[in-house]
Amino acid sequence: MSSLSHRYHDFGTADVSDVDGIGIGVEAMQDEKLQSFEAGYQAGWEDAVKAHTTDRDRIASELAQSLQDMSFTYYEAHSKLCTSMRPLLHTVVTKILPIAAHATLADQIVDLINKMLVANAEGGIEIAVSPPQLDAIQDALNLKIKPPFSLTAEPALSPGQVYLRAETNEREINLDAVLGGMAEALDAFFLQSRQEIPRG
Repeated sequence: MSSLSHRYHDFGTADVSDVDGIGIGVEAMQDEKLQSFEAGYQAGWEDAVKAHTTDRDRIASELAQSLQDMSFTYYEAHSKLCTSMRPLLHTVVTKILPIAAHATLADQIVDLINKMLVANAEGGIEIAVSPPQLDAIQDALNLKIKPPFSLTAEPALSPGQVYLRAETNEREINLDAVLGGMAEALDAFFLQSRQEIPRG
């Protein structure tokens, strides 16, 4: 009978030199696998860092654009609001406030007279008003305070101006200057609002 042993490799009687060769081959193969793994890991890490940086830059760019759009929208809305409010505020300052201020002129005069009387208990007070205001102020003062005061008309004064003179001091009420200052401040506000709009 013929033996089949020549056909199969005998693992039991391996040569020592063969084992060393196989061991070195296995170590070299494992080193190669480890280097391949590390190279792949490094490439993956670099791709992840690059993707993260790209994502971060994109988000920052989108955020900056959104903030710029919001800023422009705010200034645009502010500009439209100011433009629509300007006629109303101009009417209030130039029409309504003067009427209200002149209606309270007598009360302001009475208040100043009382303060001046405390400082000048013995002397009289001279009140100078514009000629058109003379009768209205006279009627209001007669109802609210008693002499010592004298009321005179000075043609140089505007309807919103009043001078109160005592022996030791002099006071002025100038509604026209106050209202004029308010109108100028309002115009300056609207001018500045127009200049602050960014040109995008």
